[in-house]
Amino acid sequence: MTAASIVHLPDLTFAQHLQREFGINRGVLNTMDAWFYEHGYVEITQRRKLLIEFLRIAREQNRQGRRMRFGHGGLAAKLNDFLMQNNAHQQFS
Repeated sequence: MTAASIVHLPDLTFAQHLQREFGINRGVLNTMDAWFYEHGYVEITQRRKLLIEFLRIAREQNRQGRRMRFGHGGLAAKLNDFLMQNNAHQQFS
């Protein structure tokens, strides 16, 4: 399955894919999705592309195993860093 096709999956299938691929649960997915929405990314495929890219980078930086942990307040901080470091506004528009 290509990255381009993943963003078009139904919600449950998309969540299951992220669970298998990155080890995150649906609650974390919903939190990230809401965070991107609240920061101006209203188009769902755009948010999903951002989610996948963020998780790929976080996994590379994590290297402590398959399951990622962000800690209290850590997820929002990492999402902010991701947007700033990757110029996500331009790259994923």
